[in-house]
Amino acid sequence: MPVQILDTENKPMGEVALSGLESEKLNKAVLYYAVKAHLNNQRHGTASAKQRGEVNITGKKVYRQKGTGRARHGASSVNIFVGGGATHGPKPRSYNEKINKKFKKTGYQEVFKYLVQTGGLKVLTEIKLEKPSTKRAGQILQNLGIKKALVILPADNINGHLSFRNLKNVTVVNENNINVYDMLRLENVILTADFFKKIIERYSL
Repeated sequence: MPVQILDTENKPMGEVALSGLESEKLNKAVLYYAVKAHLNNQRHGTASAKQRGEVNITGKKVYRQKGTGRARHGASSVNIFVGGGATHGPKPRSYNEKINKKFKKTGYQEVFKYLVQTGGLKVLTEIKLEKPSTKRAGQILQNLGIKKALVILPADNINGHLSFRNLKNVTVVNENNINVYDMLRLENVILTADFFKKIIERYSL
């Protein structure tokens, strides 16, 4: 089943044939690891807890060694005392997960397969606004029958970016900043026919 190309009034203007995405079984494992890698790569990994040697506390012996009836202790910096250092606490680290080109390509194939099968892919002839207008952007979404979406626009489409970014549950990204996570999170993806043809060639859809 080919993907329909619509105008901003939701009227069919043509169609794009795909290589069987609508009938192939979805590989959920690929989507899981693609999303997991994306989220981990967003982490800064800057969490840090002070260890025993890093806390600013006196090194004086807590109390005398013998005769108190209590356990012997040598310093207040140990983890069992308030103000002491943490045991096995977090330290700065990298959460980066490297994704090779083949897996990245497969991830995008699977996410577009999911969007085609669920009807969440909206391909428009063009998304052109004469001036920034949130009202007009909201009307386009209403015409398409969706309330939340990822809108993919060229970087030079300034009016489009300014119009869609104010809408609730709508995320606007440049064509070179798409990712699997946002496409799955927002369930609906709106893009132009010209960019979709590039996607078809890039990811062999």
